[in-house]
Amino acid sequence: MAGRGRKAEDKVVISNRNDHDYADTMEVCVEANKRLLDDCSAEDLPVTPSKVHITKKMHPDYKEDISNADILEAIYSLSKRFDKQEEKLEELTRKMEESSVISEMKEDMKTHKQKAAELELELSDLKKENKELRSRVGELDRYKRRWNLRIKGLPEKQNENTREEVITLLSTIAPGVPWEMEEALDMVHRIGRKEGNRTRQIIMQFSKRIYREQIWALSKGSSVCKEAGCHFAEDLNKEDREARQVLWPRIKQARAEGKAASSSRYTSHHFNIIIQ
Repeated sequence: MAGRGRKAEDKVVISNRNDHDYADTMEVCVEANKRLLDDCSAEDLPVTPSKVHITKKMHPDYKEDISNADILEAIYSLSKRFDKQEEKLEELTRKMEESSVISEMKEDMKTHKQKAAELELELSDLKKENKELRSRVGELDRYKRRWNLRIKGLPEKQNENTREEVITLLSTIAPGVPWEMEEALDMVHRIGRKEGNRTRQIIMQFSKRIYREQIWALSKGSSVCKEAGCHFAEDLNKEDREARQVLWPRIKQARAEGKAASSSRYTSHHFNIIIQ
């Protein structure tokens, strides 16, 4: 017990000694600071910091005093810029609309081209069909005309009965035929309107082709026709007349040389020259 008491006393003494040393150290520091302050002058003391003033950079055109004229000019300038932007916007809108219209026009043109191609093909078919139909109609017309003959140059009388005049002429040309002329002739009349002193041709249609062929053969070189100042001819359509007309100069030349020359049909609308 005596030992423990001595140790406690020693700790208290050490503690007290440490506290005393700390206090002495603080006193020494304070004294040193006081001496330092006394040695420094007022100029050496720090100044309280203040805000740093920063100079702002201004625009070169900046004016401290701005007049109303300057404000109006600025507003006018802005207005002009807005107007230009509006014009550009309108131009852009117009171009977009035109682009849309052009696109529609191109599409329409494409559609029209397709329709035109279809119509062209259809037109080609129609032309071909029309050509075939014209050919068939022409053949039918030629076939019907083979029952006909024409009389050219027979004088035309005032208020004549054309049928009776023709029957009398045919009976004189072919007196020995075994059939009645009244029955052989189906239709007889002058062609076209009466114009002045022009003598109109007469067209005859026979009831049978055999009657027509016999009259046609007997009329060639007939003295009766020469006396009457007339001659007989085939009833040709326009195309056949033109084809026959091409051969006429050669026929005329052969006849002038004293040769017997004539034309003969070798197809429905083609002719040959026969020279004897």
